[in-house]
Amino acid sequence: MPRAPSGATTLPVTTMVWLSTAILIGAIGGAAIVAGGVAGDPMEKMIDAESQTATTER
Repeated sequence: MPRAPSGATTLPVTTMVWLSTAILIGAIGGAAIVAGGVAGDPMEKMIDAESQTATTER
């Protein structure tokens, strides 16, 4: 049974270089959007709680 070709044999090197960069940037951007949506509310609550304790301690 023949093996399926990998990206190294099907795409030119220059294409793999820019394509890998584009995929990496897209993955980082997607993770930032998802993490921001998930973690935004708890971070906001923590900042509000910390600002309340900072003003009452003075």
